[in-house]
Amino acid sequence: MKRFFNLQLLAVFAVVFLLCNPLLAQVDDDCSAHLDDEMMHDEHCAVFALVPIDGATHVSITNGSWFNPSIWNVGTVPGSGANVFIDSATIVSYDAVSETEINWLRVKGTLNFSSTVNTKLKVTTIVTDPIAHMNIGSVLAPVLSTVSAKIIFSDNGPIDITNDPHEFGRVH
Repeated sequence: MKRFFNLQLLAVFAVVFLLCNPLLAQVDDDCSAHLDDEMMHDEHCAVFALVPIDGATHVSITNGSWFNPSIWNVGTVPGSGANVFIDSATIVSYDAVSETEINWLRVKGTLNFSSTVNTKLKVTTIVTDPIAHMNIGSVLAPVLSTVSAKIIFSDNGPIDITNDPHEFGRVH
């Protein structure tokens, strides 16, 4: 019976792996990673629990500039305290200086900081999904020496360990 049960589990794993492997990186289940390592799995789940997609106040729905209201599901640029999710199907360009402090940023798609103009993002917590791309310059397009690209992490006091016992970030 035990051998049969193990074979069933192996068969289920093989089917899931074969069907999902090409798309494995695109799985929306935030707790699908590190199933072979309980500690890493728990930490992975805890990080994404801090920035749940359904808690986003702004979700990118098309490609474009962060500062263009039409790329956001709510038709406004993320304001103070916003929870921002950059969806996997979108490429967002961060191409200005902002003094607006957002609560959290979760990148599942692509976030490109301009390498030709000054940029500044103020945020409490940033989380990138395994399939995400967050680019601040590149070998082919480095940030020009005449401009700056800044990410300012806000100091909003100590991390609330009841909300975040792993101390990954400050979200509220």
